[in-house]
This record gives sequence, C-alpha cells and structure tokens, in this order.
Amino acid sequence: MSWVAALKPSDGGSRLVVTVEAGSAPPQQSERESCTVVFEGRLHSGHANAADAMLETYLRGGDAALRRIDGWFTLVVWDAREQTLFAVRDPLGVQPFFYANRGDDFGASPTLDALLRSDPGRSEPNTVAMAADLLGQPRPPAETFFTGISRLPPGHILTLRSGGVRVERYWQPVWDGQTVADDEAAERLEEVLRAAVARCIEPGPAGVFLSGGLDSALVAAVTADACREHGLPAPLMLSAFFAGTEADEESTQREVAGGLGLDQLAMTADDAVEDGRVLGAAIYSAADASGPPQLLQPIYDRLTIAARGRGVSVALSGAGGDELLMPPANYARERFRALDVPALVQLGRASVRYWPGATRRSVAHSLLVRSGVRPLIVGAASGVLGRVAPARLRLLRASRAARVIPEWLVPDDGLRDAQIEQMVSDGHFLDHVLLSYVREHDYDTSRRLGVRSFAPLLEPDVVAMLLNLAPRRLIDRGEAKSLAREVLAPRLPHLTRCWPRTVYADSLWQRALRREGVSAWSALGGTPLLAELGVVEPLLLEARIHSEDAAAARREAVQVCRTLILERWMASRILGRSARRVG
Repeated sequence: MSWVAALKPSDGGSRLVVTVEAGSAPPQQSERESCTVVFEGRLHSGHANAADAMLETYLRGGDAALRRIDGWFTLVVWDAREQTLFAVRDPLGVQPFFYANRGDDFGASPTLDALLRSDPGRSEPNTVAMAADLLGQPRPPAETFFTGISRLPPGHILTLRSGGVRVERYWQPVWDGQTVADDEAAERLEEVLRAAVARCIEPGPAGVFLSGGLDSALVAAVTADACREHGLPAPLMLSAFFAGTEADEESTQREVAGGLGLDQLAMTADDAVEDGRVLGAAIYSAADASGPPQLLQPIYDRLTIAARGRGVSVALSGAGGDELLMPPANYARERFRALDVPALVQLGRASVRYWPGATRRSVAHSLLVRSGVRPLIVGAASGVLGRVAPARLRLLRASRAARVIPEWLVPDDGLRDAQIEQMVSDGHFLDHVLLSYVREHDYDTSRRLGVRSFAPLLEPDVVAMLLNLAPRRLIDRGEAKSLAREVLAPRLPHLTRCWPRTVYADSLWQRALRREGVSAWSALGGTPLLAELGVVEPLLLEARIHSEDAAAARREAVQVCRTLILERWMASRILGRSARRVG
C-alpha cells in the first residue's frame, strides 16, 4: 500500500491531490502561497516537518534550491502560480519514485503498484523491457515493465510544464573535499563511510547482512565502530549459509563475525523455507513484492524477520561494493588503448586472485582479447558494414544473438530483433537500472517487514570519494578491493592477507531449477501470460525444464527461474485484463 500525488483539473488550472491507500502512512504535506509540497523520506538536517522545510526552501530559492537537498526523499512540488510541477528523487535513490504522464493527467508515487491501482487498464506490459531483463541486457533506467509508467532515476529532477516533461540529472559525484592522496585513501574511506553508517543507524539497533565478501565485512567493521561511538548496541551479523554448494562461505562469515567480536544470526535455506524450496517460495512471494524477487529473497526475508525479533530495526548491506571498490567496467579497455601495460598487469593479478574460476590464461584472454583487440576490431567492422552492407551487419548480429539467446526466449521475431539492436555494453553504474532495483528492493523490505534497509557504500559522499580516486588505487599491489583490505587489516589481519575468492550464486539457481523446476512449472500452470506476450515459447521452455540437463548452463538456469518468477509477478498485476503485446 502506498500513496499517489496526482494533478486534477481545478478552476481553469490544476491542483495537486494526494490519495493515500488504506493501511498506508501518508506523506508529509505543506501548502502556502499557492504552492504545495508532498514529501516522503528524511532530511539529514533533522527538520521535524520536512514538507514545511521544503516549501520554505522552494519559496526562497526556486527549483534551483531543490537540487541541493541533503537526505533521502521522494519530493513533489506543485507551483499553481506557474502551473509547474517539480519532482525530485534523492541523489542515489534511497526513496523510489515512479510517475505516469498520460497527457491529460499526471500521477507520482514511490511505488509502481500504487500507480497501476490508481488508473487500472491504462498501462500495458512492456515486453521489450521484460525480455531485456530476462536476457540481462541494459535498458534505460526510466523504463519499467509497464508502458505509461516511468521511473525517475536516482539523482534526477523532473519538470512538468504545459503538459511537457523534462527529466535531467541534477546530482554528480563531485568530491567536495581536498584531493585524496594515495596513502590517505583508506583512512578517508573509513571516515566518510563511518559518517554514512551513522546516518543509517539513527533509527535504532542495527544488523548487517554479512556474506563472505570484503564489501559486507567492511560495512560490518565500520558499523561496529559507529555503534560504539554513538552508545548503541553492537550490530547483529545476519548470514545465510549454503553448505555443500559452490556458494558456501560459512567459514569466512564466521571468521569475520568472530574476529570483530559480533554476535551472528545464521540461517540455511532449510531453516528459512520448507525443504529449502526457495524457487517455489520466491514465485509465491512475487505477488506481493514491488518487483520480481530474486531467488534467495525468501531466505533473507526470514532472516530479517528473525533479526526484528531480536530488536533490530535497521539492516545494512554491502551493496555497491563491486561497482565502487573495483575499477569500472571500461577500465581494462581504456588501459589497453593507452598501452598501459603496468596497469593491465596490476588488474590481471587482482582478477586472478579475486574472481571465481579465474586463471592466468582466462584473465589474459579477457584483458587482451575481450576488452582489448575484439572491441577495436568489432567497432571498426560494424562501422564499415553499417555503411556499406547493413544487411550483412544485421545477419552477423542475429548470428551472435542465436548463441546467447535461448531458443525458448523471445521467439517473437520483432521482439528478438529489438533485443539484438539493444545489445550494447553497460554504461556507468550510476545510470544503470540495477541501482534502482537495489533501492526499490530495500524500500519494499522496509515496507513489508518493518526493518529499514540501507546500503552505506551507496551514500553520496562515499560514492563521490571513491569515483574520484584513480582506479589503480582500488587494486593497489594487485589486490582486488585494496582499500577495503586496508581498512580491515587492523581488525582481521590474517584474513585480509588471504581473503578467499568471491563466489557466484549461479550454482544456487541451477540447484533450484534441478530440484524444483518441474513442480514450479506445474504449480504455475506454465507461463501462459508471457507466452501470449511473445516473451517465451512455452513448449520449448517446458521441454527445457523437463530435460535431464535442465540446469547444465548456469546463465540459462538463472533465466529459466527468473522467467517463472516474472510470470507470477506480472500475472498478479494484470489478472483479468487482456494481455496484448506492446513493443
């Protein structure tokens, strides 16, 4: 349940009307001098009535002042004098923001579902976005799974005037502090992260989701320090164990918690879900989730509920660590083009020691061929073919797609062609839809389970500081996430010298598909909705699920499981409506 702020006709103009759904907390509102403010979230300045503060800010400084707000917020400002609406989402999107602009009306809400319920039947399934999501292809962050409903990306401001909408980024990761010297980077990271954690734990006792990775260990260590400084109880470590699988990190999780002197609440799949059947639980929970849940979400939900029973009101995670504590995705390509051999060697050493299954040979091939020679050749060849033989270029792209797109996925020719055209490399993570997915999931967890979820590595000061460092500093001495290791070294000296490689959860998707695929397919009654929309070919998908090698390919196992979850999620939102393909 949520709320919707919508413009309604009034005396030759418009007025902003807020509708609060039953059982939902209303947003803060303030109105003065023909201006109305709707606010949900929190200002770091500590104003008791944020809506009043925002109205005063706008009346004094106009929309320029809305670009300098410090906090976590969904903000709508309606200026009836100018017949202009401004909508702002906080810099890194802690608060979600969706809107529907259909020409004759405009509505905004922190949840997509509230907009769907406010005007049923006017938004159709966005099959291009659904197919891209299942394929793992990047799409514009404003897109949702429904046409007519858009997402306001983090750090963006929307202006609605005379029926026209303009969306622009207002926040950039500019580091306001002094230039950080290499030998001061770890100390500065700890400083800004501690300040970020302090903001996150203000609501009450904290827990930290502790995996076996450096990211969550870093957050756990800094949170423990922040809790001591502020006289709060020590944070509770929250861990999911996957014994007997490739994702087993139990020994590292226990060593981190023990080394930091922190209590640990651990749970296995069998503890959380009957017989450990996580795929069935994820499918079942999809109806109530804000977005299609991940496979392991039922485990973390049960872990959160158990933590709440022990007094935890805030749960922190290490989300954002892979994007911020390692060089960006295009770093290898840039260093190759610059013929920066020392940087490539440094990155290669870090990669061999960090990524699961990495060998010197596989890393060398990735750096020199996949990130180096191949993009240069493919880029040049595509440019030439696009001019002289576009038909040949389309055939080559189709051939490539046939190797990466399963035959049961996007069988519709038009939809498949759209996916082939969209096969591009990922952009900067700040502009990637995955950032919004993380934030929307955290918001949904807070709403459903009553425990606030935060990712302190994704706080503005932390992001700005890390993105303004030279990428080589993040892999100093050939060690992946070297800054995190340096912060942790005094606390976990032995572990930081020989931290185990990271793990992938793909094997858990494979296991779930092998154990539950057939029963999940039967319980769902197949995928009739996605089949009607042209997203899947049900006979081929069913054959794949029933085949003996159903879980042979990890990537495809993830795609199959996510397809079943998406079927349930979409069906619960358009039940009783005619599903027609919208491309």
